[in-house]
Amino acid sequence: MAGENRSRQLLFGGRLARPFLLLLPALALMLPVYGYPMLDLVRQSFDAPNWSFKYYIEVFEDPAFGPVMSRTFLITTQVTMLCVVIGYPIAYAMLHMSERGRRFVILAVVLPLWTSALVRSFAWITILGQEGALNQVLRGLGLIDQPVQFLYTRFAVLIGFVHVLLPFFVFPLYSVMTRLDLRLVDAACSLGASPMRAFFGVFFPLSLPGVAGGALLIFIPTLGYLITPALLGGLKEITYVMLIERQVNSALDWNLAAAMSLVLLMFTVVLVMVFGNLLGFSAGDPGQAKAMNAPWLGRIAVWLATLWARRSTRWARADAKIERRGPKRDLAPFLRVYVGILLVFLLFPLLILLPMSLGKAPYLEFPPSGLSLRWFETYLSRRDWMGPTVTSFQVALATMIAATSVGTLAAIGLSRAKFRGSNFCLSFLMSPLVVPHLIIAVGLYFQFAPLKLVGTRLGLVLAHMIIAIPLVVTIVLSALRNVDLMPEKAARSLGAGPILAFRKTTLVMIRPSLVSSALFAFLASFDDVIMALFLSGTSVFTLPKRMWDSVMLEIDPTVAAVSVVMITLSLILFFIGQWANRGKRGLVALTHH
Repeated sequence: MAGENRSRQLLFGGRLARPFLLLLPALALMLPVYGYPMLDLVRQSFDAPNWSFKYYIEVFEDPAFGPVMSRTFLITTQVTMLCVVIGYPIAYAMLHMSERGRRFVILAVVLPLWTSALVRSFAWITILGQEGALNQVLRGLGLIDQPVQFLYTRFAVLIGFVHVLLPFFVFPLYSVMTRLDLRLVDAACSLGASPMRAFFGVFFPLSLPGVAGGALLIFIPTLGYLITPALLGGLKEITYVMLIERQVNSALDWNLAAAMSLVLLMFTVVLVMVFGNLLGFSAGDPGQAKAMNAPWLGRIAVWLATLWARRSTRWARADAKIERRGPKRDLAPFLRVYVGILLVFLLFPLLILLPMSLGKAPYLEFPPSGLSLRWFETYLSRRDWMGPTVTSFQVALATMIAATSVGTLAAIGLSRAKFRGSNFCLSFLMSPLVVPHLIIAVGLYFQFAPLKLVGTRLGLVLAHMIIAIPLVVTIVLSALRNVDLMPEKAARSLGAGPILAFRKTTLVMIRPSLVSSALFAFLASFDDVIMALFLSGTSVFTLPKRMWDSVMLEIDPTVAAVSVVMITLSLILFFIGQWANRGKRGLVALTHH
């Protein structure tokens, strides 16, 4: 036993001394499962081995391409502008709230973020339908006589997108605002400027980097989003990614789907490059200065990861900074009302699902005419619902264990990297944050189909690991870069081996981040719809895939019951993360990831 422990010490100790070895598991997975399918997607788009541009020509000559692409960019721009206009006052109000009020607002903003996008879109279907809650409220107020067509309109798409993506704007902006010195605003007021002029002349310009960064985190995902426009927009609001999905799953034209995916990817990369050049890199940030030496595609991924990590690493000290920056400011009454309305907007779509899942009627109604548990019983007794539920748990648990293990090793290697090519490795591991998941799913479909991995749990686990590993690496790496290594070095100097020193010092300090990364990896798999749509085939159904089919083909209250179960699961995982981070200022520490 002593000899075996000694061998482990030498093996792992050598890997800690040579961090590149810790990157090998992640690279060994990502290169064949992610890198090669992306290259093969390029080959498919050029009709290899004939190598022609005919599919690209077909894309640009298609009369539907221009209108659909224009509509996609218009929707994306509208969503981004709405998130900026709606989210800025929330972040500003959080800055001036008491600690208790700020924690409550953060909780209200975070809870929808931890809930499946599919569940949130379904909630808006129940609200915006002709017999939904919104039409019933308007009727009760006497404002309308006939139901208004809210669902399957641009309005429904925009409101669904804002509800899904608003937290991604609020949190980066708030993290920037917490670093601003509010005494500059006080100085402007003391020199005769009105509060409004001081705000627009001093505070607002200083917060623009947070506005631009948050807007980018909204704009890029919206381009490749499938769930919300497909469920809320219908045939009137077809977006570009919906056309790609139809080419793969309906028309079975793989080459054209590959060409369309590459066109979307090129648009995405160009937009990120333009944003990156406009925003620039902080010269005082060593991590970003090093990133400037990376290849241009890697620079984009590193920049986005740094943007995400910057939000992560400074939230734990936010409250202390606010205390040092001068007197506490009272929140204006109109801001209190505004925040209250926004909290209702964020939470009501989730809360409304509970009474609808308890209704007696064989259709969705609000308010329910009677209460019953029949739809929960239906969910628990039907094999076509419980089977996908079990599959989702199996796939998510396997993904969580594998992605957390591989991603944590990679993060440790990157945090101690002193070798050439470390920036490229980081860029490659982070690149799934840049590439829309639909494009990754298309590439994996082309790769997995000949290997007979489509319709298997192994195929789903591999696909989910691709989207989970960047999350794990980002969270753990940001924690490791803020850990003091002196205790570990002291332990080594006192005779402890590399494993024992690391386990008793550094590992203990990053344990909350490990728990958070594991929970995010689990949710990334459990809530996934895109990968499941392309890779589940006809033999393996996950719960989100089963819900998608039910919402698209037949909507019955069972879906509401399933949604309540998924929300409950998200809450349980959220508070597990809270408990794990109880030593890091609780809610703030968890949400900063």
